[in-house]
Amino acid sequence: MKSLLLSLIVLIAYNSNSQSIKIGQWRDYLPYNNAISLAKMNDKIYVATDNNLFYLNITEQTLNRLSTINGLCDIGVAAMAKDPHKNTLIVAYNSTKIDIIENNSVYSILEVERENVVGGKSINNIAFNNNNAYLSCSFGVVEINTEKKEIINTFYLNANRNLGVNDLCFKGDSIYAATDSGLYKASLDNNLLDYQSWEQTIINFPIHSLEVAYQKVYFLSESSEDIYYYSSEKAHLANTTENLRFLKADSGRLFIGTQSNLIEIMPDNSLKSIKENSYLYKITDVIIDGNTYWVTDGIRSLIKISESLSLQDYQPSGPLTNRAFSTLTSQNNVFISTGGVSIQWNNNNTFQGVHWTDGYSWFNIPYTRLAGAKDITNIAEASNGNLFVGTWNNGLLELEYNEDLNDYTLVKEHNFKTSNGSLQTISGDTSDNSYGWLRVKDVVIDDNGLVWITNSLVNKGLAFMNTDGQWQSLNITSYNTQNNHLGDLIIDNQGKKWFIIAEGGGVVVYDDNNTPENTNDDKNKHLNTNAGEGNLPSNTVYSLALDNDGEVWVGTNKGVAVFYDTDEVFNFNGDAQQVLIEAGGYIEPIIANESVTAIAIDGANRKWFGTKNSGVFVYSADGSQQVKHFTEENSPLLSNTINHLSINNISGEVFISTDKGLVSYRGEATSGEKKHGNVMVYPNPVRENYSGPIAIKNLVENANVKITDIKGNLINTTTALGGQAIWDGKNKYGERANTGVYLVFSTNPTGLETNVAKILFIK
Repeated sequence: MKSLLLSLIVLIAYNSNSQSIKIGQWRDYLPYNNAISLAKMNDKIYVATDNNLFYLNITEQTLNRLSTINGLCDIGVAAMAKDPHKNTLIVAYNSTKIDIIENNSVYSILEVERENVVGGKSINNIAFNNNNAYLSCSFGVVEINTEKKEIINTFYLNANRNLGVNDLCFKGDSIYAATDSGLYKASLDNNLLDYQSWEQTIINFPIHSLEVAYQKVYFLSESSEDIYYYSSEKAHLANTTENLRFLKADSGRLFIGTQSNLIEIMPDNSLKSIKENSYLYKITDVIIDGNTYWVTDGIRSLIKISESLSLQDYQPSGPLTNRAFSTLTSQNNVFISTGGVSIQWNNNNTFQGVHWTDGYSWFNIPYTRLAGAKDITNIAEASNGNLFVGTWNNGLLELEYNEDLNDYTLVKEHNFKTSNGSLQTISGDTSDNSYGWLRVKDVVIDDNGLVWITNSLVNKGLAFMNTDGQWQSLNITSYNTQNNHLGDLIIDNQGKKWFIIAEGGGVVVYDDNNTPENTNDDKNKHLNTNAGEGNLPSNTVYSLALDNDGEVWVGTNKGVAVFYDTDEVFNFNGDAQQVLIEAGGYIEPIIANESVTAIAIDGANRKWFGTKNSGVFVYSADGSQQVKHFTEENSPLLSNTINHLSINNISGEVFISTDKGLVSYRGEATSGEKKHGNVMVYPNPVRENYSGPIAIKNLVENANVKITDIKGNLINTTTALGGQAIWDGKNKYGERANTGVYLVFSTNPTGLETNVAKILFIK
């Protein structure tokens, strides 16, 4: 049975955690801490984590990351193994996609193919025999020809095709399968496609982790802490120990791992401790390299145990979890909210705190330093650099940067007991805990430094803190927020607050008339699907965004709508409109059939729409043209389910939070100014081996750009996207520019603001 193959991809590892990536490139922000297996090929130690891969170049002592960014077909590693007879590495994913890494190239098998299999599918382990790899799957065994890079057979161990295989091994002319129904055996001379060729042995209890050592088949009991071997058609107890985690044969020796101990099983079945140390945590795999033991575990990933038994760990820098509910970008820093809320707007009960990076190193602010707060929802940064962190139970936390620690520390808890008592706990909560179940979904800081939050399940769901640190909650007269969760919050150019009523409640817009402490002149309006009351395409609203022209964009489960004139929102004619385009001879709204879960606006006022099932759409400033569409099928996007979008409009980097983790894409647009800044061209010089985009940065907003040679002959023209223009290095005839110095003339649309820059081009 053949599988669908991707084209060959040359594997290019990256080891840099630098602050900038090239235009059009991607970068992942994934954890590398929970290693599950390892393998050695030549001078490289490959490590599979539960998310992705990295390898250590032993000679150069460099760490190199492997992910969808640079050629792998997926994330979420289920199993990895090296062919013992050649330099071929097979990586299986939770999705059942498979990568074959060979000679720095990746061959991707998109799916384990099978028919008429009941239940889910998963890949548990990988074993090799001759030129083929055998995958232990939840439904049977899949055989891959590693030479042809294709699936050739699927074996089932029973008539119902529902007996899962936990592990496989080969001894002599037999194949052994560990299952939840015991140990199965078959002769390699028989037709393995016939389930009747598979014989259940006398061992009928659940087993896993099969290995061949000392001419015996060893296995672990699924339900005990016992080590067995199979001989003379019987199961023999070899030894027992606590907290067994794996069984591994390597270099003619047999090992087991426990919580913190690497142990060798000797030929007489006695146990010899190699290294027991609290530094080791949940040991998952081991290989022998001369007198060196390489070990993987659940915290430090790769650990080298030298001949002297000293320990050294290796791990690429990254967050501790792939959970990325939302992000905040600030200068070169990226902050990740790891918690969020469930689909039902309940707690996820995540305790990973806040992760952040300065572009070089990663830091974690654990929940223990956040007063035990769980389910971080959103983060905002004040003008003094303090962070305001929303949580789904524990109110609002304020953090201050500590230069001595190069990290943030908690300085104040904003909740009903430690503030002035104005913030409300959820309805009916009479518990005497320190927070009173105060749910904050979003936090925004306005131009005057006031901190605004949405406060769920209370009768005054919109609250703000003034510059004196005093809180005030505002009464929403147009909608009863007592029994509703409140979602995203934005503030428009006139200071009106727009926030989502979750679970089909539409949107509320609140106008405090720029006097928030005086509520006598306030008004608010509930926006829904009715004409004159918002005219939204649906009351199920997921996202809000304010664009560069002051328009408010609303994402729903039926596409997007836009309020073009927010001054008119309280009037009957201030309804939202949908952007209409022609498609297939029909006029229809843009992405009308998508659930738009996130919206972000780039420096060129283009709209980035994240969706529930279809990845990320990029539309022109007015929404009339689709510019890009990123999916996990056509890009390194980790998943088509998007949680959040944020954009660093200084660099143009777009941060995409998915249900599988965080990635970024370096876009072409940056924010522009009214005057030219320090105009820079990158790269400069443009060398003969460079073929990527040439960025002209720090331009006046939407500049018209002309590129000429030194004599003034026109080479090409372009228009800036916000504050950045892109030149492909070609003349107007599509030919690569010749070696020489080129001039970049840029003007604003009126022609009054001008600038000249130079580019050295080498053909």
